[in-house]
Amino acid sequence: MSRTTHMRLGPIVGLLVATAGLWVTHAASFSVSAAAPTLSGPSRNADFNGDGITDWAVVRGVGGTLVWYIENTGGFSAVAWGAAATDFLVPADYDGDGKSDVAIWRPGAPGTFWVRNSGTGTVSVIPWGTTGDNPTATADFDGDGKADPAVYRCPSGGSPGQCFFWVMKSTGGIIAQPWGYGSPATLFNAKGDYDGDGKADFAIQGTNPTNAGAGLFHLLRSADLGYEPVLWGYDTDLIVPGDYDGDGKSDISVMRNVSGARTAYIRHRTGAVTFAVWGFATDSLVPGDYDGDGKTDLAVWRPSGTPGQSAFWVKRSSDGGTIYKPFGASGDVTVAGWIVQ
Repeated sequence: MSRTTHMRLGPIVGLLVATAGLWVTHAASFSVSAAAPTLSGPSRNADFNGDGITDWAVVRGVGGTLVWYIENTGGFSAVAWGAAATDFLVPADYDGDGKSDVAIWRPGAPGTFWVRNSGTGTVSVIPWGTTGDNPTATADFDGDGKADPAVYRCPSGGSPGQCFFWVMKSTGGIIAQPWGYGSPATLFNAKGDYDGDGKADFAIQGTNPTNAGAGLFHLLRSADLGYEPVLWGYDTDLIVPGDYDGDGKSDISVMRNVSGARTAYIRHRTGAVTFAVWGFATDSLVPGDYDGDGKTDLAVWRPSGTPGQSAFWVKRSSDGGTIYKPFGASGDVTVAGWIVQ
């Protein structure tokens, strides 16, 4: 199968420096729920100030260094963190203060998580994983409100074999969960809280063995350790995690390009099915809760070569309206897109 993912920044060319013209705040209004959900909910992503709303955020390589540009209700910030040529974006709440932390994972032997803890202003350096692992498996697997450094690993070299989730629990101890048999090109991390118990479930997307090209999700529910297979989409679809109906459970959501447009196919845990067209094939996928209603919104970021025209486009779940937010520049990588597989 063939697909494009957004988890690694990689080398960036055409480095740009932020100017006032690139960070325009559009006048489009949006509502904020008075009672924001907890950060651990599956609708939340890239919320660096803990206000219950996904932030406008992109990362740019500047002189070989990653610079995180973030705007939220607390203002605008620029944080230099990571190396543009090698590092993966892994923002999550590692210290349990209700805010996403700026964090990267650097491949190596071992690989290393580098986390800026928002609660204390300290830095955590956590050796975990190795080159070739997928660090977007990071999530709260033990339910303590803190993200656990985690990687998903399949045998390298092209030959299929037993794959594992490797988790360093913040409460102490290690989980080595065998899940899936294949290779990095055939199985993809799809972690999420599918049973709504406040803990991430081990989940992957692969191919339906009885229907070539069809997608098959394999869930291991943390609530009862039950196995749940779910047939959904194609095996080339991008996984776009989130809770699109606000019931506290991750929905099985994928997007694919259909006639040049991004089309979402969402299988809700309630059994309902939603189809929606949002964005163009060249847009980056940036799932998150941009209106603070506890539901994941369909959202894309559209780069433009014209200064000031790169922008987020969000379909608000609260009222179906649109948020248009000019932010970033062509060549940037979106922070909220780190969970897209």
